[in-house]
Amino acid sequence: MPTVDAWRTAYAWLEKQDVSAPPAEIEDHLAPLARRLWHTVLTMRQPRTLLDLSLMRGGLLEWAAGAAGAWVGMGKPRPAFHPTLHDPLRDAPLSPTSLTRRSKVFGLRLLRAAT
Repeated sequence: MPTVDAWRTAYAWLEKQDVSAPPAEIEDHLAPLARRLWHTVLTMRQPRTLLDLSLMRGGLLEWAAGAAGAWVGMGKPRPAFHPTLHDPLRDAPLSPTSLTRRSKVFGLRLLRAAT
């Protein structure tokens, strides 16, 4: 799970990267589902940057590791889904309102276990 600082570093970097179809050396190694997802988001959302393609902006809040081991939400959901003035690079991370009920604005990020 990324820390808040690592998440913000990735967010800032992805925001500066123009989006494109995956280069052949990457696309050749994508799982079929990942390839379809990449092209579906490109077609449906027409993202400008890799940040938009990753859905870190315009998607859901993602889990990150906050201070003292707390789980927090990072991201900028699309306004029609969850209106907010929150800036994930400057404002404090968002905390879930309940630890026993799932919030519709918190999403997920699939991670591969380190080998």
